[in-house]
Amino acid sequence: QEGAEANVRRGMVLGGGVVTSPRRLQLVLLAPSYQVARQAQDRINGRFGVTEDVADATSPSLIDLYIPPEWVGREGRFLALVMRLYLYSDPSVLERRARDLVDELLDAETNAEQIALAWEGIGRSVLPVIRPLYGHASPRVSFYAASTGFRLGDAMAVEVLGRHARDAASPHRLAAVRVLGEGQVISAIAVLETLVTDPDQQVRLAAYRGLRQTRSAKVQSYQVGRDNFTLDVVSGGGGAVIWAKRTEAQRIALLGAPLSVIPPVFYVHPSEALTLSADEGADRLTLVRRTPYSGLVSGPIRIGLDVEQMVRLLGGQAGVDDQDRATGLGMDYAQVLEVVSRLCQDGAIAASFVLEEPALIELTSPLRPEERPESEF
Repeated sequence: QEGAEANVRRGMVLGGGVVTSPRRLQLVLLAPSYQVARQAQDRINGRFGVTEDVADATSPSLIDLYIPPEWVGREGRFLALVMRLYLYSDPSVLERRARDLVDELLDAETNAEQIALAWEGIGRSVLPVIRPLYGHASPRVSFYAASTGFRLGDAMAVEVLGRHARDAASPHRLAAVRVLGEGQVISAIAVLETLVTDPDQQVRLAAYRGLRQTRSAKVQSYQVGRDNFTLDVVSGGGGAVIWAKRTEAQRIALLGAPLSVIPPVFYVHPSEALTLSADEGADRLTLVRRTPYSGLVSGPIRIGLDVEQMVRLLGGQAGVDDQDRATGLGMDYAQVLEVVSRLCQDGAIAASFVLEEPALIELTSPLRPEERPESEF
């Protein structure tokens, strides 16, 4: 096969990845050869073995691969990069290949994502080749060049990705926001902090995820209860959004905080585990908790109208402080979500409620094996 796919593939030797554990893979060579396996091992270690080797050729057809700590949580992208590494390491050959890929990217019919992965696999030596593309008239060319540069640590790429991220007409807007959230770059975090109040809800949520990954001070995180869920409080303007996700990492985010419950309100949980009320004009909520096993009903618990305070109380471990005030009601994650979603639905909390369902891969496997493009070997 000629063209972009042939250029991206040339020099690639791995046939597929087999998941053996969340931190370990086995890579399979298409044509078993101990010499090629050792070359592939050395190439992988040269590119990713920053502090210790990550690849070990255990046979002519198998290479054990360990996920480096800095790639934990991004295993899929790490594997994609490994699968697209070129076997040869001669700088002049790699530079020529990088320049060939520039010509291929300019062809609108080529697979830009594959080209970007091949560039990133080569490493920082491609930066002089791709920087001239940052300002290219084609949004596709400028985005993929800048995203590669950013992932390789080029601060010059932030401005280009920021333009895509702020441009409502850019076809790469959401992708640019996601890329900006991948690195601990101050200028990139600053862009995300402006976008977390964007009118576009998808952009806001993508910016929030990026800020959470970069540990921005804009996102204050609290562990609620004993391994119950995490509550993220994101300050700033924009329409209020309450986001939650159904995964093993249970998390609720309040975007546009502080948020308040708006009286009058009267709510009874379907299981009758909680009654929540406030008369019109009231400045406090009254909560009554019914314990799940004994059926005992608590005395009235009064708190302010702040949604953050309410959520932390609902999900907090059941108990009282030294002044006999409730510190938590011991409701589980699903119960807390039901309360919050219903209050949003009824208008008692002026916020959109977004429940993000897990992707299929999250339900089946932490990492999906991937086929390697065919090789000339």
